[in-house]
Amino acid sequence: MSRTLASLVSLPCLAALLLLLTACGTTRMTDVWQAEGFNRGQMHNVLVVAVTSNVTNRTIFEATFAKELQRKGINPVMSIQALGEDLPTKESVIAFVSKTKVDHVVAVTLASVDIEVERVPESVATYVTGPYYYAPTMHGFWGGYNSYTMTRASYIDTSTNLFLTTSVYNTGNEQLQWAGRSKSFEVNAVSQVASELANQMMSKMDRR
Repeated sequence: MSRTLASLVSLPCLAALLLLLTACGTTRMTDVWQAEGFNRGQMHNVLVVAVTSNVTNRTIFEATFAKELQRKGINPVMSIQALGEDLPTKESVIAFVSKTKVDHVVAVTLASVDIEVERVPESVATYVTGPYYYAPTMHGFWGGYNSYTMTRASYIDTSTNLFLTTSVYNTGNEQLQWAGRSKSFEVNAVSQVASELANQMMSKMDRR
């Protein structure tokens, strides 16, 4: 996997981060590549770039990702603050890092979106309850059982899964140092994806 920092501009935007759903989600790293000689201890000042034109979601993603890096002892810089609200480009990223102490750039981009739509059929169930106090007098308490039939209408269940690519570049030689592909299941919120992804990335680096 050979890629330079200059190729950042050709990567697709994180359009799927426009989705703010309400399901319980989790992120899993599916495969990882790491350059020989690279380790997370070399990351000190890092520019975090979420490649998306949506300013709100870019801000949320980068802020959450940066917070997780900070917890790991890394000094993060959000591209939304460093570069402004325009979509990050090759030129803007290189121009910024050339005049700062940033030693690595972490770029997160969208690989694909998988939307699963499933029709859940109607169901009918009968429940038996009792004995319980259901009559105006105490006589109704003893030995009384009631049954209830409940119907659940059919409905459409939709789940959204995001496949993201995370790339770490060395600003000194502009070479790719680490890359990982991840899948976020049942996306809950941008902040959740960012938090889980940052921890997954650092965890994978820890093992090398």
